[in-house]
Amino acid sequence: MTRKGHSSHFFTLFYDLYKIISIDSTKKQLKIIKILNKYIESIDKKKRIIYNN
Repeated sequence: MTRKGHSSHFFTLFYDLYKIISIDSTKKQLKIIKILNKYIESIDKKKRIIYNN
C-alpha cells in the first residue's frame, strides 16, 4: 500500500522536474540533476537500511 503511494509521489516529482527541465536553461538543468541525484541516493540508502534489517 505505502509502496504504491510512494512510487506515484516519485512519479509526480519526476514529471514536475521534467516540465521544469524542458522549459528552462541548461544551468538550471544541471542544478536539478544534482538535486535528483541526492534524492535518489537518499532513497537508496533508506532501501538498504530497510532490506538489511
